[in-house]
Amino acid sequence: MLIKGDSFKIVPTIKAESVDMVLTSPPYGIGKSYETRSLSINDYIESMKPIIKPLVATIKRGGYLVWQVGTRIEKDNIYPLSEFYSPLFRSEGLLLVNELIWEFQDNRPFAGSHYNRLTQSHETVLIFVKQGGSPTFNLDDVRIPQKYPREKGYRRKNRGVFTCNPLGKNPGDVWNIHTLHFNSPEKWDHPAQFPEELCERLIKLLTNKGDTVLDPFMGVGTTCFVSEILGRKTIGIEIMDKYFIQAKRRLEGEMPNGQLSLIKPSQIGGMVNGTN
Repeated sequence: MLIKGDSFKIVPTIKAESVDMVLTSPPYGIGKSYETRSLSINDYIESMKPIIKPLVATIKRGGYLVWQVGTRIEKDNIYPLSEFYSPLFRSEGLLLVNELIWEFQDNRPFAGSHYNRLTQSHETVLIFVKQGGSPTFNLDDVRIPQKYPREKGYRRKNRGVFTCNPLGKNPGDVWNIHTLHFNSPEKWDHPAQFPEELCERLIKLLTNKGDTVLDPFMGVGTTCFVSEILGRKTIGIEIMDKYFIQAKRRLEGEMPNGQLSLIKPSQIGGMVNGTN
């Protein structure tokens, strides 16, 4: 279900403990096309505080809040937003179980021109869990190839036994995933669009089919699109008409270039509704 409107007003109306995972990237308050610029880091955090408690309230016990954030730069001072959000969510009883580094594998040579500091080539994905339930953790669904898949032990009872998991290894907490450029096949008209691969890995890892995934800052709907492809239910909220329309078209099966996708999420049981 897609909802057009203000998350700060809509999230408090969502039934308590009805969501298995919140997966989103909030606005950073730095003046991009979809946000209002905050004058300072303190002003920005104060403006975001009202959504924290109601957002946590929507999550089931044992469910996850996945919060992808970057940095703000003020007077040449870098403020990692993760440092400010972590205590806010902890104060609501969430446990930080992983701090995932999303590395922009392709950005190192050209992501901005900096002469007094190193080029930023990563952002942070905070993974919180709500206490009191049984968290899902589908590690086998996101394993990556072993470096030495055929290596066997040679000592005592382990002699001749494979020394690694044949399904692959734990991917660790640093993920190299390309950002989207203007000519990327999945790119819609949004300056900070999630790559589908990032959403896919997180949704597979932390939810099961039939679970509900909420994105309160939906943008062009990547979280919702991938959730439906993977057989999850979805709720997406977006305040800007332009991006809401693109997300709606996307979940109806349209590609960025106007062609129809071979896979239509709406055929897998999703709903696309607009409310004012």
